[in-house]
Amino acid sequence: MKELNLTQGSVPKVLLQFAVPFLIANVLQALYGGADLFVVGQYDDSASVAAVAIGSQVMQTITGIILGITTGTTVLIAIAIGAKDDRKVAFTIGSSVWLFSIVGVLLTLVMVAFHGQITELMHTPAEAMADTKKLYSGMFGWYSVHNRV
Repeated sequence: MKELNLTQGSVPKVLLQFAVPFLIANVLQALYGGADLFVVGQYDDSASVAAVAIGSQVMQTITGIILGITTGTTVLIAIAIGAKDDRKVAFTIGSSVWLFSIVGVLLTLVMVAFHGQITELMHTPAEAMADTKKLYSGMFGWYSVHNRV
């Protein structure tokens, strides 16, 4: 794999090379939500479509938070690599594994414990309330466990 040196060359070109993977990840997340909506729209009622749409918004927010933490971790690792401090690189990587494990557990607990309140906070229509709560309780437990593995 080609190493990307962020300290040399054209700033716009280097910035694009660094940012494009994050942009692609956001687009893929949006497409994933769109695919969910398409499938549910073909086989279920409007309440289920509303539940999936609201769930996709929350998932997009969580994905943005995780991408932000990932970007910060990448910067810390890059600084340690630039300083040629292998111990700090290893420490930062180990710390990030723990950080993501803790964040995953906390997100799971918060989303499972407060999915009803989050559903209400999102101004979910009454007819979609039950489907949205069901979607949240199942989706967030699986999402957090799946992304930690």
